[in-house]
Amino acid sequence: MMSEIKVFKNIFIIILLLPIFLSAQTSTQEIDSLLFRDVKRLRNDAKYEEVIVLCQEIIKKSKEIGYQKGELWGYVRQANSLCTLGRFKESLEVLQKAKQLSEDFDDFLLKSILTVEIGRNYNESKIFSQAVEQFKIGEKLAHQINNKRNKETALLYAYQNFSSVYANQNQRDLSIKYIMKSQAIEENPYNLTQIIYYHLDNSENNDSLEFYLRKSNEYLAQTNKFTFEKSIFCNQWGEYYEKRKDYDKAIEFYKKAEKFARKASVPNEILFALKGLSRCYETKGDFKETAKWAKKYTFAQDSIANSKHISANQSVEHILKNKEDYLKKEHLLTQKVLIFVVLFAFVVVIFL
Repeated sequence: MMSEIKVFKNIFIIILLLPIFLSAQTSTQEIDSLLFRDVKRLRNDAKYEEVIVLCQEIIKKSKEIGYQKGELWGYVRQANSLCTLGRFKESLEVLQKAKQLSEDFDDFLLKSILTVEIGRNYNESKIFSQAVEQFKIGEKLAHQINNKRNKETALLYAYQNFSSVYANQNQRDLSIKYIMKSQAIEENPYNLTQIIYYHLDNSENNDSLEFYLRKSNEYLAQTNKFTFEKSIFCNQWGEYYEKRKDYDKAIEFYKKAEKFARKASVPNEILFALKGLSRCYETKGDFKETAKWAKKYTFAQDSIANSKHISANQSVEHILKNKEDYLKKEHLLTQKVLIFVVLFAFVVVIFL
């Protein structure tokens, strides 16, 4: 009889606690949905400020229910958008917080993406050696992932960033090597932009260049998606037509590129489009339009250069602080080891 009462009592407790369990489950599912569906949608629409705000809410909700995974991915996604907007100091601060929190968190996918994101900030700040170092660590972490799909996701991101850092140093052969590794995992618009860059620099590959440019039209035709990549595709079409002296078509695409680049907050693509417009109008002999676009280019260049200078300095400060913290930890560890050795030696001497 007593055992039956105990069973009923346990069932009653489970029934009472069931709403709490379901609520917690729903909350984590809601957070995952926000992270991996809504954030992705906003990023595709180049709504980075909205991503930052949404991630703040995700982090807050995750903390309230003790959902560490949600909190960590919230930091990583927030840092990604901050980096895209050129706010490198803020991005690195968020990533440092996530890195400390993830030390005891067993998730190589998150750790790999987080590490590559740190490298991405260094790459955008033109601190290339530090960027490559982080990408190598990120790739190594990716290879420790057991789940095939997650491993491919991490490797894809590492390879794309390797391609970017080598392209920024005009090492096109290394850049295309990594983008083809990425392409072997998944065909996507970003990979296509890098392949087109490679063929634009190798004018003898005209057939290949035209083939890949035509493929970009598939993405340009899609509404409210791939804004970042569209800014690059349009600049690439502009360069293609400019080289073939079809200046009216080049101008058409450079103007589209500027519009997409401003919407996606991509400084380099804004400058490329403005410079292309000034150059095309000058070749056509329209000096009024030349002066107009040259003035816009100079203003944008000064504004972006000042912003990047501040951000680069802040990134360097972050690297130096990390090195200083690392050396302090190493010094503290050395002191502990020395104390242990001395104590051990003392004990041995006593018992001899």
